[in-house]
Amino acid sequence: MMETLPPPMQCQSCVDEGNTDGDSFLVFKEAFEDKAAIREMKKLQVKCTHPGCQWKGLFNDFIKHEEDCERKLVPCTQCGASVSKARLLNHETKSCPKRDIQCNYCREEIVYEFREKHNEKCPMFLVKCEKCQTPVERYKLLSHQETVCANRIMTCPLPDCITKLPMDKFLPHISKDENLARHVTHLLDKSEVTDQRLQTLEDRLHCGIGVDSSLSTDAVVADAVQAQASAGYSPESISVAVRTQGDGAQAEGGGGGLSREYDQKLKLHEDLMSVLHSEILRCITKGEALGRSMEKSDTRLRDCYKTLENLNTRLSNLEAAGNVRPSDPAQYGELVSEGSRQFTWIIKNYSKVKQDACQREREMICSPVFYTCPGGYQLKLKLYPNGEGLNKTKNVSLFLQFLNSPFNDLLLWPFSPKVHFMLVDQVDFQHHHIKVYEADPMSPSSRQPSDDGGIASGCPAFISVQNMTQKYYPKDTVYLKFLIEMPEANMDRLNALSSFSHVRATSTTSSSSSLS
Repeated sequence: MMETLPPPMQCQSCVDEGNTDGDSFLVFKEAFEDKAAIREMKKLQVKCTHPGCQWKGLFNDFIKHEEDCERKLVPCTQCGASVSKARLLNHETKSCPKRDIQCNYCREEIVYEFREKHNEKCPMFLVKCEKCQTPVERYKLLSHQETVCANRIMTCPLPDCITKLPMDKFLPHISKDENLARHVTHLLDKSEVTDQRLQTLEDRLHCGIGVDSSLSTDAVVADAVQAQASAGYSPESISVAVRTQGDGAQAEGGGGGLSREYDQKLKLHEDLMSVLHSEILRCITKGEALGRSMEKSDTRLRDCYKTLENLNTRLSNLEAAGNVRPSDPAQYGELVSEGSRQFTWIIKNYSKVKQDACQREREMICSPVFYTCPGGYQLKLKLYPNGEGLNKTKNVSLFLQFLNSPFNDLLLWPFSPKVHFMLVDQVDFQHHHIKVYEADPMSPSSRQPSDDGGIASGCPAFISVQNMTQKYYPKDTVYLKFLIEMPEANMDRLNALSSFSHVRATSTTSSSSSLS
């Protein structure tokens, strides 16, 4: 802010005429700039008004500092909050509530402010089982409550027993003296059916169906597994129950009433159950993982099919249209040649051009077509007021494009000029924006163009959208000057082509001498 000045005083004429502070007889249209006052103002000592900035200096230097000040407040492109230039990047990546983040559980891209709603539906989010309070992934919760939870409700598998108990209380139920004999007898009945199925499987295996013969041992083990599944018991519950009752029966002199044959079969089954239990759980887990993987693969395959259909549709449309790419917008503005390959592109109504680009009604304008010199290279400029590609909404983009002309076969290619661009400062004519672009001779854009024109190249970040201020178009007209420097080899070719007039003059003189 500028140093405090004394309050204004009324002139003597106002005092004599009795004018109050609110009255004025000045005609603003007849007012003119007081250049002497402006010069004095530029000498005043001022300091930056942006919070936290310690810059001090002359008012003349403040205008340039104000544009580049790191403490200047700018709006966030995502949430619209006002943030200083120095903190804008940190805000957009770490503080903005509308920034994109990755879910810690399913790795899906989400908006930060919606993370709580996402967690309410995220399939990988950890939720507590209501029965055992164990954290489980949401999509596994139902399977956990039905098959894994230590407090799940178990139904007794006996046809005439309708008991339903938590898993931790189910073992004492089958271990009771009055229940054990019935449960074990039921298990043995199921085992006999399983033995028959296993024998059939072993016969098929030995006949060479393609399974390793080592699995014959596992077939014996599966006897216990099938019996367990048919009876509805876990291996631990049967093993502990049988051992508990067996020990009690031997201590009491065989009060359990079980025969020796039953004891031998149960001993075999309980040993095999304990060995195979862990393998069963591993197979179940692996099967679940395989199922999820197949579901994801199916989803990706469906997406690929949709993408392929869209591409086929677009290809058909292009073939129907003769594979003609969309033409560029009509020429805009006026191009003035100043000689020696120096030009000025005059763009009027720039505010409307910029508004159309921001609203995507017309994102690009083209300059009138021009030649570097008579019989030379034909070019045009392309301007994107709101940026192009990755620079959209950030920088003004400016490109140069070679066009097909009748002289192209006579010219030297590749053509890699050096172009000096200057955006005219129309306020104080001191802070012009200058950018130099030098084409790469190895780039496809420097080669001889096709009938549709060459590939455009130039300055994707010509000037930032924020720095494209009113000083470059105070009367809504932009003046873009540019100078084309040509490589020496290309200049030699053009000079050779333009020397025709000299050759003609020399030939005419020689003919006259022969006649004389």
